Amino acid sequence: MADFTAVTIETQEQFDDLVKDRLARQEKQIREQVSGEYADYKDLKRAASEHETARKGWETEKDDLNGKLESANTRIKTFEMTALKAKILAKEEIPWNLREQAIELLKGETEDEIKASAKLVKTLLGKGPGGRLPQKTPIDGGGGQPDAYLGWSKQIGGTE
Repeated sequence: MADFTAVTIETQEQFDDLVKDRLARQEKQIREQVSGEYADYKDLKRAASEHETARKGWETEKDDLNGKLESANTRIKTFEMTALKAKILAKEEIPWNLREQAIELLKGETEDEIKASAKLVKTLLGKGPGGRLPQKTPIDGGGGQPDAYLGWSKQIGGTE
């Protein structure tokens, strides 16, 4: 402020010129300040856009993986339920050649419900010729596996 000099303003034009000059100096000072502080604005905007694009890609990938996980969990539950049913049918002494079809007849979500259903299936199968259930031994499908297990191994991706 030591460089201050008094100015006598006699007309409106002189006043307007002084105000314009002061505003121009203030604008120049603000532009220099902003250009220094926000010089990398375009870079930041581009980086934010790239980040958003990547985030959307990750969301899509996450959704795909969640779908695959859900599908795998459903398949696992199905295989576990099939294994439980096969175990129960074996305890009920249902013949090997009938077990694959009998598994489809079993109902229930718990082991007790499936056991009750297996007893009903055994009753419905009744007795074959000679007063006994038909064949209690596995039938070999030619590859050393019982026929009933051939269908299951195909379901889980195994080979015959």
